[in-house]
Amino acid sequence: MNANTITFRKKIQSYIIDILDYEDMENATTKDELIHFVDCFNSEYYYGFNKQQHPNIFDAFVDYLWGLPSCLNIEYSNYKIKEIVRDWHEQTKEEASKYKEEASINQYFRLLYRELERMCKEYEIDFI
Repeated sequence: MNANTITFRKKIQSYIIDILDYEDMENATTKDELIHFVDCFNSEYYYGFNKQQHPNIFDAFVDYLWGLPSCLNIEYSNYKIKEIVRDWHEQTKEEASKYKEEASINQYFRLLYRELERMCKEYEIDFI
């Protein structure tokens, strides 16, 4: 499946909503959960020295996610990540086997970043 179609983007956004972890509020909206994620990212990682170390927000985002943040139930198994990307693209195992594991992992993080950024813009939340 083409990664730029609306259907594909909605699939990633649905996945993001599912992995956002905002247990403080039972009836939290998607906007509340996104605000919570951005606040966690900024308070737990993207401040002071880390901002200097990672001037590129995408690199900082990926580094933060590898640390298994408290506000996002991110997948950390390379095998599972590859399976998730395969599912997003609706690929068979044979089709997916054409891609290296590293390429799938990189795409996983790029797509999460792209859609989180898009969702934040939609809800008028400053991601950076």
